[in-house]
Amino acid sequence: MSGMRHSGPMKAAQAVQILALAAEDDFEDAKKKYRKLMGQFHPDAAGAEKSEQVQQDYVRRSQEINEAYRVIREVWESGETCSKKPILVSISEWQRE
Repeated sequence: MSGMRHSGPMKAAQAVQILALAAEDDFEDAKKKYRKLMGQFHPDAAGAEKSEQVQQDYVRRSQEINEAYRVIREVWESGETCSKKPILVSISEWQRE
């Protein structure tokens, strides 16, 4: 997976949606939202008392959140992007490359 470029608006748009990013959010906001979501959906947060289905849902959701953050981080690391630039501006610039 490392080194593989995920291109196309759908991938970045999905990442924005999964992390519930707003138009004015920057990369620092994305990191905060990622950490909050991982705190909520980490498989360990499901607890042993939850059903197998709920535990599997937490695993699936945490993988989805990790992938979304990886895509957002790739946008940030791909260029001379200021961490305070709105994420949607950075994504649109990244997709034009």
